[in-house]
Amino acid sequence: MTPAADGLLDEQHEVPPRTVKKTIKTDLIAGFATESAKDGESVRVAHQFQVTADSPYFYMFVNQISDDFLQLAGLSGDSVTKFFIVQRPDGEADVYTDYPVIAQARVSRAVTKGDPLYVHDISDIVSYRPEGITLEPTDTVICVMKVGWKYGLFFDASRKISQDGVWAQLGALYQDLHVDRVLANIRDRIRLSQRPHIITEGRTDWRHIEAARRALGVDMSLGYPTTSDSLGDSALFQVCERLSKFGPPNTNKVIAIFDRDNPQVLAKLKARGDLDAFQAWGNNVYSIVLPVPAHRVDYKNISVEMLYTDTDIATRTSDGKRLYFNNELRKEIVADAVLRYAPIPPAESAELTKKPYDDEAELIVDDNGCHVGLSKGRFADLVYARTDAFGHLDMSAFAPIFQIIRDILAHDGNADTSTS
Repeated sequence: MTPAADGLLDEQHEVPPRTVKKTIKTDLIAGFATESAKDGESVRVAHQFQVTADSPYFYMFVNQISDDFLQLAGLSGDSVTKFFIVQRPDGEADVYTDYPVIAQARVSRAVTKGDPLYVHDISDIVSYRPEGITLEPTDTVICVMKVGWKYGLFFDASRKISQDGVWAQLGALYQDLHVDRVLANIRDRIRLSQRPHIITEGRTDWRHIEAARRALGVDMSLGYPTTSDSLGDSALFQVCERLSKFGPPNTNKVIAIFDRDNPQVLAKLKARGDLDAFQAWGNNVYSIVLPVPAHRVDYKNISVEMLYTDTDIATRTSDGKRLYFNNELRKEIVADAVLRYAPIPPAESAELTKKPYDDEAELIVDDNGCHVGLSKGRFADLVYARTDAFGHLDMSAFAPIFQIIRDILAHDGNADTSTS
């Protein structure tokens, strides 16, 4: 996999107009003492680290940074949710408190410039770069970032930095904060329930699972610790790791359901168990990979929608809207550079690699100027609510999922099937 360059801007040496910057003069910072020491005693100094707000070091260090930098810049730490500080060897420091960020992602499929990227196409955030800020090897860098309600701190006073290395480390911190935030929400919901829990890659994927359970008459009570975020496969994999390794003990089975569309993630799951059965992580954490229905043999991208037939996917609402595959749409630029997608007959050359279209449904416009697209989320809502024809779709391809769940419920929850 290679980093996706789509949407990234070239390095800029002029600060963009939206950025707020204040320049101050202060003593050179060499790091932070990680222990107490008396006059004349040696002390350990951290000159390079990154921590989240879950660590007591976070508040200790941020309070000191606020005293040494933010206050000198006339800023209050209470009113700042993120900042980026660059201190040069002469002690001059630029303090940025409002700036656009360019996040670079690693993708799980080949893309070309102009292609839409969906959450499930992104496996990791590999770079976090404040736009218009350049770094020199002898600079000291301090950054506080916020993802949702989770905070992280990055600090490097080694004065031997690599600009690309700093952006990569910030990307890793951003990814960790995203996973931590989602994990905290999931843990709270799991703790308050007494049922086995299903976690999915997509925000509304669980609705298909529950709709199928009801339609197939499966006598099984399942919980869904839903989140407003679409996890994607990489973050879901990290959730499994953290729930299994770092407790607290899970009294109920937790089952993650992965799409069958990312070879890298599938290889890691295969090291833990049969992809056509389940993977046991320990601490009552399990994972399942979506089964391949008979009508999708040789298809490369099996998401939950692919368990339906193409006929069912094409079910229309009362006002004529439907969910489309990406090989049924042609991108067009019309007057005033407006982007839209026009329905076309399916492109056979892309049949085995097609995916449900996952961008803004309002961009799908037919020859009569009518908006005819349905989003994946809205499709899931209609199936879940059994609205009109959406209450009569063929759910038979979901049956193997529930058989695997039965096998999981009978399994020793503390076992780990990993071969690594």
